[in-house]
Amino acid sequence: MDFLRFALLGLGTGSLYALAALGIVLVFRASGVLNFASGVTGGFAAFVFYDLRDTHHVNWIAALVLSIAFGAALGGATHLLVMVPLRRASALVKLIATLGVLLFLEGVVVLVWGSAQELVKSILPTKAVHVTGSLVIGKDRIVLIGLLIVLAAVLWLIYSRTRFGLATTAVAENRRTAAASGWSTSMIELVNWSVGGALYATAAIFLAPITGLSAGALTLLVVPALAAALVGGFSSFLLTIGGAMLLGVVQAEVGRYLADVTGLADSVPFLLIIVILTLGGRARPARGDLPVRLPLPGPGRVNLPLLIPAIAAGALLVWTVPTDWVDSLATTFIAAVLVLSVVVVTGYAGQLSLSQWALAGFGAWVAARLVAASGWPFWLAALVGVLAAIPAGLIVALPALRTRGVNLAVATLGLALVIQNMILGNGELTGGLDGTNVGTPSLFGVDLDPITYPRRYATLVLIMLVLLGLLVANVRRGRTGRRLLAIRSNERAAASIGIGVYGAKLYAFGLAAAIGAIGGILTGFRSPTVVFTQFDVFGSINVVMYAVIGGIGWASGSLAGATMIAGGVTAKIVDSLGDISGWLPLIAGGGVILTLFQAPDGIAKLNSDGYQALVARLRGGGSAPAPAVDGAAPAGTTATGATAASDGADGADGAAADSPAASRRREPAVLEVRNLSVRFGGVQALSDVNLRVEPGKVLGLIGPNGAGKTTLLDIVTGFTKPTSGEVLLDGKPIAGWSPVRRARAGLARSFQAVELFPDMTVRENLLAAADTQAPGYYFTDMIRPGRQRPSVTMEEIIEEFGLTDLLDSKPAELPHGRARLVGVARALLADPNVLFLDEPAAGLDSHESAEIGTVIRGIAERRNTAVLLIEHDIPLVLGICDRIAVLDFGRKIAEGAPEEIRTNPDVIRAYLGEDSDTAGSTAEPAGELTAEPTAEPTAEPTGEPAGEPADAAPADSRRPGERAGSPKPHAAKKLIQSEKV
Repeated sequence: MDFLRFALLGLGTGSLYALAALGIVLVFRASGVLNFASGVTGGFAAFVFYDLRDTHHVNWIAALVLSIAFGAALGGATHLLVMVPLRRASALVKLIATLGVLLFLEGVVVLVWGSAQELVKSILPTKAVHVTGSLVIGKDRIVLIGLLIVLAAVLWLIYSRTRFGLATTAVAENRRTAAASGWSTSMIELVNWSVGGALYATAAIFLAPITGLSAGALTLLVVPALAAALVGGFSSFLLTIGGAMLLGVVQAEVGRYLADVTGLADSVPFLLIIVILTLGGRARPARGDLPVRLPLPGPGRVNLPLLIPAIAAGALLVWTVPTDWVDSLATTFIAAVLVLSVVVVTGYAGQLSLSQWALAGFGAWVAARLVAASGWPFWLAALVGVLAAIPAGLIVALPALRTRGVNLAVATLGLALVIQNMILGNGELTGGLDGTNVGTPSLFGVDLDPITYPRRYATLVLIMLVLLGLLVANVRRGRTGRRLLAIRSNERAAASIGIGVYGAKLYAFGLAAAIGAIGGILTGFRSPTVVFTQFDVFGSINVVMYAVIGGIGWASGSLAGATMIAGGVTAKIVDSLGDISGWLPLIAGGGVILTLFQAPDGIAKLNSDGYQALVARLRGGGSAPAPAVDGAAPAGTTATGATAASDGADGADGAAADSPAASRRREPAVLEVRNLSVRFGGVQALSDVNLRVEPGKVLGLIGPNGAGKTTLLDIVTGFTKPTSGEVLLDGKPIAGWSPVRRARAGLARSFQAVELFPDMTVRENLLAAADTQAPGYYFTDMIRPGRQRPSVTMEEIIEEFGLTDLLDSKPAELPHGRARLVGVARALLADPNVLFLDEPAAGLDSHESAEIGTVIRGIAERRNTAVLLIEHDIPLVLGICDRIAVLDFGRKIAEGAPEEIRTNPDVIRAYLGEDSDTAGSTAEPAGELTAEPTAEPTAEPTGEPAGEPADAAPADSRRPGERAGSPKPHAAKKLIQSEKV
């Protein structure tokens, strides 16, 4: 009976999780925003309710209505004041904004009602009810389950049977189409945010008597709600409710039968999150997935004339200001170290981690236990603590191998709470409330007691900050930085040039964990007794906020953002103005939101722009801005801009130049495709396709849109698995090879949508492809990044493609034709023996098309490279290809020399439709496939659902005799005879 009783209790709690989760789903469906502030929004409303009822003695029904309305107003205000100004920002930036809202609202709650937990009386009847025999349950749990059923039914009716519900679905699927249909998308989003706020409020009001009324506990309501929403895929009401109820039951049963395992019951939601994301994620983004856009990173250059005086100024302050100010400086320096860990994993690698403070606590826990239990010296224990944090960071990184973006943020938050609940909050492992006694640290015989000798300890912290800042800047400046930025920008494109996506992600998480552990150890050992409850999940959120304020991609911005930490320099200044330190969370949360509005790249970028402007004025106003810098200057003073000719490193950086990259030349290879087929659901995208691409030859692949051309390319390069058939490289099957292995074996490609790395210059895009991908650079770049000088091959390609004047430009600054040339050049720098070009002439005029045709022909002839060209520009294909293959509806209908294809009736029929025979009676010559060069629209990400590539359109979606995107019969009559391009 205990099992059933606890299951019913769990259903009651799960029903409240479900209400909050439904609010998250509504907001996500309408606006695509994952609202981390949902828990604190509900918590704020709960405080309002119990304050009205218990303090002001308002009738509980009136108080309930007012509080739920207040929650709805908070939700609506979040949308209007925060999300509307960020409408063009990425989903990840919006998620960070909701973290700022979380800090702000929690700060308000703590200021008004305090942080202590309060027990409150439920408004529901709590009398026990005998369900059957000895099975007893509180009446309140039954009411909660009934409340969920009613609200869920109402929501289902509204969102499935009303015009508003259909409009919400339309906005979720395609905002532009919904707006074009006359719907006010802003109003629909506003209503859904308000309804979500009302649901958060309802859940928190009824949950408070169970968990206690406290800002921290109710803020964390978001985590189980997120777990339930994940089960529902952030779209299904039924699955979300089922997930929430299951979660509540499992929590209750674990708490009953596995109570001896500390923290396990509280960790169940987070473990569920990790399992769902890991099993349900994809190893790499699908074609059409939009890349995540984060604030721009700094270039990683170190300006020694600025850095050295800044270090001296920092040391002077440490040794001259009063002792209480020294403590504030040390606190700020430590926070800056922690921010550096976020710069590596999020600013460089693009992986939003909400677990850095927890990993810092883990490193501190290992070091403290070694000192306390084994008597190890401080330096050795600290070293082992840092090393132990690396595998912990790699465990946190595992979800990043299968998911990304907002889902990864949820997973890392869950892992942070698992570490907090099961290790750092486990009294048996940490010494309980008394903590772990570590005594006073010393290093090489020097007593570093932070209490007796605070200046010594602060000096140690400053030294660590400078060294780690230089290390992080070095990583950005070297090959490692380009690899990480490539992954942050576009994982598919990074894999296509041989960058090991998995290895780079693991490296970023491991290095960030090590840096975070140093910050955690420096934090913990400031007191003779380390109390690990300080390493809570809110600290991880705060560290990300500080990074955003300072510049999440700038090593030099770490200190600027860290000044906002409680007990830091800003807090000390505020305290000098009066006892208003409690306002710091509001300042930090509001600062994050304002930063995203006004300076999304952070304070460091503003300082950088100011520095460049000042240098330009000092030079008389006519000179170009000074080269960008991004070092570890404590003042955060940097500059940004185009990298220098040596790719961001020169003599001033103190980095010696490496020898030129080796000019690799692979042996020619033959690629064969045999009986290749692939099916997506009910769509047969390819059927028994056979192709052979030979060295020194150009094989054209043409066909109407939806014929399966890009799908074939995705299969050959490893991004899509075939249903049957095989791919051979020089007779060797490569079916089980990853895209990275295929790229390193000599298969390179360009992309239909170009897909350059937008955060890097043209030079860095090319250098990333020219990199040999040797793993040793992950370690040597931390100390000596050097300069990857262009190889002879790279210089030849730059000259051949006419890119010399564009090397310091960002891809967004390039004309479309030049951007496509850079894409081809980047693929060629991977030193391929087989090169795949996906519509390289799309969007080009006739002159540009002819120019790129000459380049392609030269690649095949001069480099003896096998080239497969997918293109809709028929004159280009007929003019430069040795042979041409034609696909239609996933089948190869013809292959031969250009003259054969020109007159092939099956090919003409595929392009002109079934009535092409009748078209032959016109004045135009009949029976030949010819075309004027026409400007193709610029290829953009398709946004197609994962698993259904845009190139594999369902056959039944076309009218008889019509090919999607192919020339219409009346347009086909205008085709002119052409013997060459």
